[in-house]
Amino acid sequence: SFDEGEVEVAPAKTEWDMVFTIFTNLIQIDATTKIPYAYNDFILTNEGRVEVATVAIEGDVTYDSFSAAQLSTIQFDDKRAAIGSDWRVVAQPGSDQEAGVKSDIFYVIKDANGNYYKLRFTRMSDPVSGERGHPQFEYEILAD
Repeated sequence: SFDEGEVEVAPAKTEWDMVFTIFTNLIQIDATTKIPYAYNDFILTNEGRVEVATVAIEGDVTYDSFSAAQLSTIQFDDKRAAIGSDWRVVAQPGSDQEAGVKSDIFYVIKDANGNYYKLRFTRMSDPVSGERGHPQFEYEILAD
């Protein structure tokens, strides 16, 4: 506040795992052209501290059934944009695909303390207004 001086609003570098943010990236629109695109709901993870695995839902592999015993079957990525925009679908002009969360994947997150969590996104926008910026997710720790 103006009366009390500087206020710290961001957590310390070691005290966060993932963040929703506005992010600008170049996207490929044809073989030779890239254009800047602003993502309103891009997810970054704490690079060097957090690892992410994308798990496809297929056969016996589901969010509900996934357990710590299956951790050796997945590949982790420590890049900041390991989740990025891949958790959702945005309807493109002329497409019959609806905007929303991807229901055929979930994520496994390994934090800096060695804890594993399964994470799935359940909503991208406000259910009443349809306004973006109201994501929802659920997570569960994977215990041995």
